[in-house]
Amino acid sequence: MAFVQKFRKLCNTSKQPTTNHQQPTTNHSPMNCIVIYDIPSNRIRTKVADICLDYGLNRIQYSAFAGDLARTHQQELIQRAHKRLGKHEGRIFLYCVSEREWAQRLEVDQDGTANGVVAGEIAPAMPTRRKRLGAG
Repeated sequence: MAFVQKFRKLCNTSKQPTTNHQQPTTNHSPMNCIVIYDIPSNRIRTKVADICLDYGLNRIQYSAFAGDLARTHQQELIQRAHKRLGKHEGRIFLYCVSEREWAQRLEVDQDGTANGVVAGEIAPAMPTRRKRLGAG
């Protein structure tokens, strides 16, 4: 729940007041967005994934996508996804993340080789050794 609350605070809408250090939000300025969903129906879940791909988002997990979307495209995407969901059970979230917060993200993207991508830089994966409980 804390994850959802944090991203709701980070979500940038045009209704928020602009201060001296914030850029005004326009309908054409792309923002970093994360779309996540929990949909039990395989057919509907696949259709929602296709909608995310239609808007150029990148799959970051099975039911999660990220990418840049203008505010008008955010609204279109969520409306299309909601329409596709229809009366079926499910939840769809679209969170916007400020440039500053997005730049501070941490990520590991490992493809099974000896290298992983950490925060945009290639770094060798560190081998891990498990110590058995009770072993000295």
